[in-house]
Amino acid sequence: MILADGALSHRGRTVVLPEPVDGGRAPLRTPGGAPARGTPPGHDDCAMTSVHDIIELDTRTTDGIDVRLLWHSAEDRVSVTAHDVRSGETVEVEVRDHERALAVFHHPYAYAAFHGVEPHAEEPRFLTPALG
Repeated sequence: MILADGALSHRGRTVVLPEPVDGGRAPLRTPGGAPARGTPPGHDDCAMTSVHDIIELDTRTTDGIDVRLLWHSAEDRVSVTAHDVRSGETVEVEVRDHERALAVFHHPYAYAAFHGVEPHAEEPRFLTPALG
């Protein structure tokens, strides 16, 4: 249930969703499927998938490894990413139906091995084009 202040209430717990830090727009649909507040008239029936459909549920950093628990609302799935800042490698593990999301969040490399997921090198992202 969406509360008046934009927070989500689920099973008696309230979750406040962060505002996008990149100036992005709000998703057109709420997690329950209803049109989101501020959706332009006539756009409430659009099916869109964007980076704004991904909500970070939790994050932690341990010994140079950034771990994020992500909810992909458009696909109604949960995944965990682990990024090793020293090696630049990232692994993404999809949480399966019979698995506990927090167990995957706390042990991403064990679940990656169990799922057969290999880490991949993140390509560097530049804010400005390289000058040649």
